[in-house]
Amino acid sequence: MAKKYKCKGPCGESYVLEDMVLVSSEKAKTPIRWCKSCREKAEKEMQERQSLYDTIKELYGITFPTGMMLKQIKEYKEQYGYTYSGIELALRFCVGKPGIVWKPTMGIGIVPHYYERARLDLEEKNRRVESFIDVSQQTVTIKISKLDNTNHYKNEKLIDLEDLLND
Repeated sequence: MAKKYKCKGPCGESYVLEDMVLVSSEKAKTPIRWCKSCREKAEKEMQERQSLYDTIKELYGITFPTGMMLKQIKEYKEQYGYTYSGIELALRFCVGKPGIVWKPTMGIGIVPHYYERARLDLEEKNRRVESFIDVSQQTVTIKISKLDNTNHYKNEKLIDLEDLLND
């Protein structure tokens, strides 16, 4: 039986060496191994964080998010449970809204006000897209019958007004 190593990532489970990934650099004294799922989650989170930073740089016209912005991002993640992609979605949702000024000194304090709206808007868009995808194309045959163009008033009995007046 092969020796099991403990994952140093968030899960802390024990795995066989073949199921683990070396995370630490070669200069480290002891190797740090994570399981593949923890490593994939960490890489995904790192990509989402970088995407958020790129969005902030684009919106505010700065080279890197300010210290206050980084503090706000950390606060939103820890206190509110927001994700990097959710914060980015909320910022992109605010683009083009009247009255929103993008100044680096103001930070990203607008995120808590629009986070839920942006999430609901995205869910609605996804629901619409899925409803369009689910539509199956079926051929419908319509039977067209010839209209009856006869004048029915012509065939009805005419009333003799003279007989009515003479009575």
